[in-house]
Amino acid sequence: MNILYIHGVGSFGGSSRSLYENIKIMKNYGVNPYIIVPVGSSCEVFKFISDNIITTTGLTQLDNTKYSHYKGLRWIVALREVLFLPFTIFCLLKAKARWKSIDIIHINEITLIIPALLAKIIFNKPIILHVRSLQNNNEKSIRTKFVNHHLKKFNNVLAIDENVRSTLPKADNILTVHNSYSISERKEDKRLQATLTNIKETKKHSLVVGFVGNLLQQKGIINLLEAANLVKDNQQIIFLILGGEPPKKPFYISAITKLLGIEQNVKERILSTIKENKLEEKFILLGHSYDTSSFYKEIDVICFPSELDAPGRPVFEAAFFGKPAIVTVKNPKADTIIHGETGLAIPNNKPETIANAIMYFLNNPNELDRMGINAKKLSSNTADPIKNSRKILDIYHKLLTNHI
Repeated sequence: MNILYIHGVGSFGGSSRSLYENIKIMKNYGVNPYIIVPVGSSCEVFKFISDNIITTTGLTQLDNTKYSHYKGLRWIVALREVLFLPFTIFCLLKAKARWKSIDIIHINEITLIIPALLAKIIFNKPIILHVRSLQNNNEKSIRTKFVNHHLKKFNNVLAIDENVRSTLPKADNILTVHNSYSISERKEDKRLQATLTNIKETKKHSLVVGFVGNLLQQKGIINLLEAANLVKDNQQIIFLILGGEPPKKPFYISAITKLLGIEQNVKERILSTIKENKLEEKFILLGHSYDTSSFYKEIDVICFPSELDAPGRPVFEAAFFGKPAIVTVKNPKADTIIHGETGLAIPNNKPETIANAIMYFLNNPNELDRMGINAKKLSSNTADPIKNSRKILDIYHKLLTNHI
């Protein structure tokens, strides 16, 4: 079967990895992937699983997520989506002309609801819409009413976990299919491995706190750095940061955000804070790498203190290696993190709260093993790539049968 995947993020990250994991498995069961994606590192990785890729400058998105829905100065960002509309229409028409035998269209995030609706018109094929982020479920919001109304028009809506599903309206076409992760076929990074070995041999520490993700304020990296400063006098704790700078914004967006004073120079701020507080030996930036396996093996606990109020991919990825998590989630669901059993779900990402959670694991080292074992059991069940890919395959087959 020929599946057209529409992915909206050029830089390779959590949503890209999730899509990659699914397609990699489903290719073994007769899925031929066709992909539309903005130019960036995501495209370079997708080339390993598909020869049929159309790149574009950008795709129009409608952000009604809990964290970053349009409000105040963020309405300026909506101008970008208007500018991307011609590119969106053009690449969809190009895909229609080039790939004439598409069976199903799979949209990789709910923010792509505009391209999804356009694809429905252009292709007239069954459409699956993935939801990977908590939604702003304010029922009085016009945007929420718009999104919820159109969710009913898609054949299936897939939520990545129960936290996400709880922010969506109740509907028969909404299902939960967890993200997947496979340890095999991880790309080895000799530079990273050498750095980690050197750190292990030269630094004495009892607790290694890990962080994986782009250096974005919304991921909580600044708060984690401030937490590191609070516990810096404890020589037993070290922080390892795996992630690089986010992709540069288009010039016109960067110019506008700088003019309005909302441009984030996160890495510059991190480096200056590290230097100011003499944290060079405590808060170590490892840069970007795809070799997450080597990284997870060397940490004791993963910390994801984001402002998204949701567990990210690093939480269940690290769990595959028996590592518990510290994650900012106010109302955690049992399919992602169980407070006190697979990690610590903290109510906010204030530096003091993060620091207290870190000290808990330092003072209770046996909890690292106990929670790590529980975390591995949970992730092995929910994030199994074969099981989750087969769930999606079953949906594909049912759609094809009903559409004939």
